[in-house]
Amino acid sequence: MHRMIALLMVMFASFAGHAYGQAVRGAFPSPSIQILPMMVAAERGFYKREGLELELVFVRGAATAVQALLANQIHFILSIGPQMPAVWEGNDIMILAQQVG
Repeated sequence: MHRMIALLMVMFASFAGHAYGQAVRGAFPSPSIQILPMMVAAERGFYKREGLELELVFVRGAATAVQALLANQIHFILSIGPQMPAVWEGNDIMILAQQVG
């Protein structure tokens, strides 16, 4: 669990640079155990200590999350798979990590 939280903190540090209070928005298409490490890290203030204001938003369906990502309304999606058709179509999406339970 600590390794996953550390990985997520490193991932979000790339968004923050040296600015404090940098807003970072992420979407999750369904409530699941996968978002638990991020929620625990947020509750414990890990992101704030790194200068990030994390906002996790629920979106109905992975296709909606991908559309929000492509429209720059969010910075990341907490899922893998739904983004792949958009990647195959040539959209500039990067997959950083995937948690497997």
